[in-house]
Amino acid sequence: MEDLSTHERGITASLAKKWILENYGKQGLGRILSRLGPEAAGMLSEPAPAEWYPIGLVKEIYSAIDDEFSGNDAQTLFEMGRFVAESSVKGFLRYLARMLTIEQLIKRVGRFWKHYHKGGSIESEQMPDEGGRKKGLVRIFGYQAGNAGCKAMEGYIHEILEIAGARDLKVKKTTCLNRGDEVCTWSLDWSDS
Repeated sequence: MEDLSTHERGITASLAKKWILENYGKQGLGRILSRLGPEAAGMLSEPAPAEWYPIGLVKEIYSAIDDEFSGNDAQTLFEMGRFVAESSVKGFLRYLARMLTIEQLIKRVGRFWKHYHKGGSIESEQMPDEGGRKKGLVRIFGYQAGNAGCKAMEGYIHEILEIAGARDLKVKKTTCLNRGDEVCTWSLDWSDS
């Protein structure tokens, strides 16, 4: 069994807070904070972007966001994941993501993972093209942020690939640790133009 992701950088909580405030205001943030235990509430209300936080607190935050806001929109956490990717890939990382081909980015995805996570792992691979469309897979091992965390991760993957130039992108979850599978897997399908 792969090692488990034990901690995530506080930048995720910082950007989640920013996303909540931009989309639901202070009242929305208050509703989320009221659903959290003291440690997770402290993490979300005053996140330290460079600090490492236990994955259990991250999972609690994702679940609270899902419970509070996803009732009317199943895409809520997907959109939050996109926002986190868009906001966190700044400066040199954005330049690098735009300069790399999708194929090169897929080969380097593990480096991105280690910047934001302790433990767990990610692998990706390019698959043979089909009908003029590019194909790939992303697998994440040991990321126990719950179903809500997986929804956010799917949005994150989608946005990173779009930043790198993928067009008409489809990201589909095919296996999930939270459904009893050994790994979370997303199939990728895109065009370059």
